[in-house]
Amino acid sequence: MEMREINNLDDFELIKDKWNSLLETIQNKNIFLTWDWNFIWFKHYSENRNLSILIFENDKGIQGIIPMVRKKLRFHRINYTILENMGIPNSDYGGIIVPDNCKEIRDQIFNLFANFIKENKLAFRMDEVPENIKIYKELKSSLAADDIHVFVKRQPLSYCPYISLDGSWETYRSNLDKKFRKDIERNSRRFERDFGPIHFRKSSSIEELENDFDIFINLQIIKRSHKGFEQIKSDEKSFLYDIAKSFLANDWLNLSFLETKDDTIACGLAFEYNNIYYYYLNAFDPKYSSYSLGKIHYFYILKNLFNRGFKELDFMRGDETYKSVWSSSRRINERIIAYPNDSCLSKLINLLVRSRYILWHDLEMI
Repeated sequence: MEMREINNLDDFELIKDKWNSLLETIQNKNIFLTWDWNFIWFKHYSENRNLSILIFENDKGIQGIIPMVRKKLRFHRINYTILENMGIPNSDYGGIIVPDNCKEIRDQIFNLFANFIKENKLAFRMDEVPENIKIYKELKSSLAADDIHVFVKRQPLSYCPYISLDGSWETYRSNLDKKFRKDIERNSRRFERDFGPIHFRKSSSIEELENDFDIFINLQIIKRSHKGFEQIKSDEKSFLYDIAKSFLANDWLNLSFLETKDDTIACGLAFEYNNIYYYYLNAFDPKYSSYSLGKIHYFYILKNLFNRGFKELDFMRGDETYKSVWSSSRRINERIIAYPNDSCLSKLINLLVRSRYILWHDLEMI
């Protein structure tokens, strides 16, 4: 097994097909590990970051990919370079791409990665790693065995509720809290009485997307102004539009709308990958807030997903109360921090901890 580092966009672009083909073979794949998401993300958010994509190959081809960037940070007046996973903070899940079915290959990859960290005296930070996944437990154990200090912390706000779409829509619907379900259905009837029939549709072509994306952004602006949230920034807007175009071409985009004859009343930007629906951003017109349009929109979305045979709706990061009424299931993400025990950063941190200047939980600042 050999390791090489990709540190330029040309080589990054060339690996697209092999990257996505390898990802298809692993059990814990998600939309944020696709080449498309990471390539577009880096093109928009490369400032103060350098590519450091680690490729692991043997005579049978690429066996593993650890998609990272190098970023310069400052910790207690000390400048240092850290390796961190690509996509942060826009990705709801981080991770690596290594085979599930061969521990020997995983061990070789993790040993090469540990040597890379030690030889370059780099700190390593991986955010939004799903807790209790076997390969990440192995990664942490392998790094620790290689004289690398490993620190793990649950990430605040990184609870990810999800709905398992087992059985039928009618069964799921009937198992919802009766009052909750009746309220949604009553509000839907009340809205249609006041404004006419509700239509549910999805953006389905590049010709539709340009106008549909503007509608989505406009509803985001209205929603954020109403709630006093920070407005969507131009770089995030252009990033999401490029993602939408790319994902539409791959049949991974689900940009859905609730509409009346005269108005768009709610929308949701989501991604579909591996029969999982990733709900990324939603918005509704606050002038209709008394009708609980967000809940009505979820009803339409869930019915559509059940009918299409999807296995899961992932609400992703955020433990907002409204998500718990749909399902009690959730994942928890964690942050993994690792650095060689003989590095300058390690010596600094150990000194600060011994002097009680910082506590170990302060390492979340790194």
